[in-house]
Amino acid sequence: MTTNLCMTGDVSPEGRGSAQGGLRSGVTRRDFLLGSAAVSLTAAAALSTPLPARAAPLGVEGAQYHNFKRVARQAIFTSSPAHGGEYPLIAWREDDPLAPPRWDGGGGARVAAISGVPHASSSLGRAATAHVAAVLEADDPDRLIRPLKRRGGRSDGVFEPAGWDEALAVLGSTLAAARPGATVCLTGPRSPETLWRRWSYTLGTPHHLTLGVAAGRARIWRGIWGVEEPVADLARAGLTLNFGSNFLMHRPEWGGAFLEAHARFGARLISIDPRLSRTAAASQRWVPIRPGTDGLLARALAAQMYWNDAADVAAAAQGGGLDPDTLEGLLDDTDLEEIAARTGIGLATLEELGEEVGRIRPLTVIAGSGVAAHTGGGGAERWIALLALLAGSLEQPGGLAQPRGFELGAIEPLPDPPAGEPLLAEQLPWGAEPLDALVLHEANPAFNQPAADVWRRWLEDPQRVAFSVAIATRRDESTDLCDWILPEAHWLERYEAVAGKGTLIPWVGARQPARTPPGQARPLAQILRDAIRAARPEAALRYWVFDDPVEWLAPQLDSVEGLEEEGGWQAVLPKVGIWPLQGRFDPFRRQVVDEDGVPLQPEWPDPSPAMALGELPEWEAPPEVAKPGKLTLIVHAAEIGEGDVTANHKLIAEQQLANHVQINTSTARNLGIADGDPIRVISERGYLVGVARVTQTVHPEVVTMHIQGGHWSGGAVASGKAGPLARREYGPIACPDADLAHNLWWSDRGVHPMDLIVPRFDGETGLAARCTPVQLAPARADDHYGRVVVTRADAVEGVRG
Repeated sequence: MTTNLCMTGDVSPEGRGSAQGGLRSGVTRRDFLLGSAAVSLTAAAALSTPLPARAAPLGVEGAQYHNFKRVARQAIFTSSPAHGGEYPLIAWREDDPLAPPRWDGGGGARVAAISGVPHASSSLGRAATAHVAAVLEADDPDRLIRPLKRRGGRSDGVFEPAGWDEALAVLGSTLAAARPGATVCLTGPRSPETLWRRWSYTLGTPHHLTLGVAAGRARIWRGIWGVEEPVADLARAGLTLNFGSNFLMHRPEWGGAFLEAHARFGARLISIDPRLSRTAAASQRWVPIRPGTDGLLARALAAQMYWNDAADVAAAAQGGGLDPDTLEGLLDDTDLEEIAARTGIGLATLEELGEEVGRIRPLTVIAGSGVAAHTGGGGAERWIALLALLAGSLEQPGGLAQPRGFELGAIEPLPDPPAGEPLLAEQLPWGAEPLDALVLHEANPAFNQPAADVWRRWLEDPQRVAFSVAIATRRDESTDLCDWILPEAHWLERYEAVAGKGTLIPWVGARQPARTPPGQARPLAQILRDAIRAARPEAALRYWVFDDPVEWLAPQLDSVEGLEEEGGWQAVLPKVGIWPLQGRFDPFRRQVVDEDGVPLQPEWPDPSPAMALGELPEWEAPPEVAKPGKLTLIVHAAEIGEGDVTANHKLIAEQQLANHVQINTSTARNLGIADGDPIRVISERGYLVGVARVTQTVHPEVVTMHIQGGHWSGGAVASGKAGPLARREYGPIACPDADLAHNLWWSDRGVHPMDLIVPRFDGETGLAARCTPVQLAPARADDHYGRVVVTRADAVEGVRG
């Protein structure tokens, strides 16, 4: 089976130059940025570094004055769900009568900029790219503005506009007739968990499933420590041992905490990662490691701590629920030379790491998604957690801690949890019985999941998925395979109660609308309520009683201690954004301080809650990793932005550009591959045709690609329809954004690698591994850049563990 996922030409030097667009388009960087004055001003405001609080103070009315445009900006406190967490932000709303119409066709004031909340300890005025990018993300000309219904077969991807009455009537009758056990709500990490759980319980289905590595990792940590993810106290750690997390790019609260600690007292960061991510590049030491061997390295470091008398094994065993004699036996039996050979880390380097990890305190550890996204990932997580136990840094300043947070109040009454075990999200196409109804939200498995072509065939098949509906702000590869697409309000356009995650200073806040939704887009809570009213009218009268979603904020927020006494959330959160008010921002210390000028500190429990590590497993070679001396393809998140959410963002796409195949310099030399060569990447499932990028920033036995290349849906930027190649062939697209119609200078949208990943599932997490053994070969004369060919669609391995 052949899937041609790219519109570009051949792989000759001339063809490759055309594919990349760049210097042949006749549009310079300066022309691009000056092409539309209104676009440039808005984009610069959105993506610039937020001003310090002393330079951009909030006035008495919570407004900021734009001196150039002579327009007052109003501060709307809100929170972003980007990267699967909640992050307090300020959306600066501007009602400029001279501004051009909104690109999404909506009316009213627009959001001109986004910044962090200075007096929130988790923000300190900082914001990640994915946060500030929401300005153009919400104003995307490709936003969905009305319900769409399929015309023709699912694989045709043809839709026609429809009304909400028809959409809800069809959805309601389908859900009413669907068997609860054959109804699945498939969501992503940004989806509001509480809302979707309430909806699925009302329908009587246990199958509210969340895709993504974070969901599988949460299964591990709920068993170990009763939390979904531990928190590393980077602000006070002397040494942070980072196993593959790119937190400087994707977790601004953690990144800011480390950078401040490094500036104040020289905190060190060691990053262990097969590739040089931007976080690894900012580390004091980068240790390239063979994929799937993180647990082995953690064991080697733990053994050296024990041998060098840098650990209290008895206390660690007690804190981890382990037998001290068994733990000592495991550490005594550790063979450093064997681990050095298996991890690809030299013995001398291994000993240097052991000395540093045993010497510097406090010690904290971080495990990125790459650790859990392997078969046997749960065992690796346990060995890494053991390092914090041995260092005595569990629930200590600078160590590893449970997240602090408030429980939002329950909206009474609650529907009863349905009987039955939920299905495994990542294994649906392989193990699920035929479904009567599938509801998708913030998930794009047809593009992002390993063996994505299997997901596409599953979604296309009406015998396996009888009815499907997607709720989305923009079309993507998965929504295009559904029967209906319903337009959702962006997070800048809706109310939701939120509570901080992954922080040591608890807070609650409210997502508040800073702009009106375009067209007929509706808030998610309203869509789910109306669907329940159509499908289960009696249940709707009991569990979904509100005229406006804002009515649900009071029962959720006012139960937080002290908030109701201050007048309730409506009297407090629109003015300060978070509760409790943690203090004031000191711009010289760059910290939140109390009224006496003392920096805010977390509270530490005494005694600290114990872990239940269970059995520390012996390492087994993961089948998704090639044997030593061979090559493994690793797919990873793009460095900038947030995956599909920002794939159609022109400024992020310009920085990210194509996901060419990263190959180590020595490996490329041995294979006779030069930088820029067209190559085939061949796995057990098939091959893709890409461009080699020779670099020293990946392990010699690894080739890497980010997963956001090769979109064929998702908007004009993501799919390449706004690039110069398409413009020359078809003319400018009809778009109110002049940049998209005339000025984009690149056409290379990359290559889609996920079809090549052989799905190998872990029994504990339910996750599919995100890597696979590959070979490299020169491209053939008839190959086309961007081509993806699946030759063995049935190549799949069973569950391990």
